[in-house]
Amino acid sequence: GAAATRAAAAAAAPRPLVNKRKRCEEVPRDAEGRPRMPVHLSPSQYVCALGRVVHDRPGFHSANYIWPAGYEAVRLFFSAKDPSRRVAWTCEIADTGGEAPEFRLTPADDPENVLRGPTATAVWSEVLRRVAAKRTSEKSMGNISGPEYFGYANPTILRLIQELPGADQCSRYKFQDLVVNV
Repeated sequence: GAAATRAAAAAAAPRPLVNKRKRCEEVPRDAEGRPRMPVHLSPSQYVCALGRVVHDRPGFHSANYIWPAGYEAVRLFFSAKDPSRRVAWTCEIADTGGEAPEFRLTPADDPENVLRGPTATAVWSEVLRRVAAKRTSEKSMGNISGPEYFGYANPTILRLIQELPGADQCSRYKFQDLVVNV
């Protein structure tokens, strides 16, 4: 009867692709609704500052990411001086006045030796190269995702960056459907 017809119609109706959505965590906010920093992503990674969106220079975003000037995160990783130790690496996205940001990595055990590059993956790949060159083990370290190691690929951080003023003016960026876990 009618119930069977409704059930068949419901089964045929397109369902939202929840599995296509990225899940993220809610973060504590201040009285103005701004996220409280730092935002801890894991025991070895946290974001200190989201920075500000530079929407008027297309090199500061892509279809997948917005790279806010002043973004800062910390990631624990092997030291390039002594690969048997893990040290804090400060990850920064800097506006040097050019068309695109500069990505910087500063190791806590060698703060004068700042690595700079055109992408997050470029600077993290250099760290990997330096660590591998000093390691005695034959074991390969594989590849690194710069966006993951900087932290801005994390769905929680992606959502917070999408909320920043000016994010909606990044012409090439495709906003992602991010669902807060409840």
